Amino acid sequence: MAVTAGGRPKPSMVVAYWPALMHRSRIKAKVLTIDTSGDENFHEISFPIRVQSEQTENDNQKVASKLKKKRANGALKAVKLRQICYARSGDKGDTCNIGVLARTPEIYDWIVDNLTEQKVKSFFKGITFGKVIRYELENLHALNFLLEGTLGGGGTTSLMVDPQGKTLSQALLQMTVKVPSSLLQNKYIKS
Repeated sequence: MAVTAGGRPKPSMVVAYWPALMHRSRIKAKVLTIDTSGDENFHEISFPIRVQSEQTENDNQKVASKLKKKRANGALKAVKLRQICYARSGDKGDTCNIGVLARTPEIYDWIVDNLTEQKVKSFFKGITFGKVIRYELENLHALNFLLEGTLGGGGTTSLMVDPQGKTLSQALLQMTVKVPSSLLQNKYIKS
């Protein structure tokens, strides 16, 4: 016979994370150093404001256009996204952040054209109630998706089994996609 002590659990207070934005001029960053004698010293740090010039933007566009590879061809083959990409996910409050990394530069070009915000939102239609935003990280051959309104309020307030969205990347990797067969002829592609 099993006996549980304490009876029915009572409601309790929950501390929730509440993010806020502040202008950088109001933030004073300090570093604490402790020397060998044990004396503590605070040092204030200032951060320079970086402004991107038009020249830098033009250079970035030139590099991006050079990185574009020839378009893939061949018959389409249905594969799981996990065969051509890696992924990781986590939470930012009530928003799930999913990073998708292509296994090759050619696969990256393909996912830029084919792994859209709409497809990801449709794939998670039962749990994503906000918008889906996609960021391209060409230098990493990766896409980053933000799925707003996905985590039931976020880590400390969510009643979901996975309140931090750690499993959603693995779920996305189960998506079936149709890829040109020429992209699958690489030692880094899982068969």
